[in-house]
Amino acid sequence: MRWQKLISQLAVALACLGMLVPAAPAAAGHTVPDRCVDVSLTPEGTLTGQFVDSQGRPLAGQQITVWQSGREVARTFSDADGLYRVAHLPSGVYQVAAGSTCRSFRIWPHTVAPPAARPVATVVAAGDAVRGQGFEEPFPPWLVTMAGSSALVGFGILLSDSHDLEAKAKAPASP
Repeated sequence: MRWQKLISQLAVALACLGMLVPAAPAAAGHTVPDRCVDVSLTPEGTLTGQFVDSQGRPLAGQQITVWQSGREVARTFSDADGLYRVAHLPSGVYQVAAGSTCRSFRIWPHTVAPPAARPVATVVAAGDAVRGQGFEEPFPPWLVTMAGSSALVGFGILLSDSHDLEAKAKAPASP
């Protein structure tokens, strides 16, 4: 009976430890690839874009570089409104680099662009991105996981001990 209790406690502890160990891809630092955004060229065949900061304010005078398949195809600068333009760009998939940010766009002629295609290729400057409407986690995720796992193990031990007490109470007392 004592061995069964020890084995069940060990199994619970190992299961909780398994929840704490990250999966291999997450531990290796893999990132999700940048999502490609559809953008429509103007009727004249010009790519229009805007370079803004994380608050949506335009960034003027910044160098914008357009790449396709690892080859630079155009270079320009943003104007006072953060707008940039690249003329005579054929359709295809491009990476637009501005500052330390790079974004992928699928460029379409205006006549065949899908309905969801945007008219402007917006690039948001890298920096402190604020997500989640101001929510701030009160505790780090690893601490919450550790506390939850400890609570589960403790609860399992408590239930196991209460079962032993119940068995002892039902046992006949010796005379």
